[in-house]
Amino acid sequence: MTHTPKAKPPQKETSARLTYDDKQIDFPVLVGTENEHGLDIGRLLSDTGLITLDHGYVNTGHTESAITY
Repeated sequence: MTHTPKAKPPQKETSARLTYDDKQIDFPVLVGTENEHGLDIGRLLSDTGLITLDHGYVNTGHTESAITY
């Protein structure tokens, strides 16, 4: 059995709130292996109907991985 490390939540659970079309949606903030903070927007489409756009793929953590850091 192998252990798959996951992005860790910050010490204190934090979230970021998006307000759109009179709705407020909270997304968890995760901490990456280099202590960078990111939003888990896995529910964005289902909760809001919105998608994201990242020109040049320069601000997106594409996956969690057990073999890279």
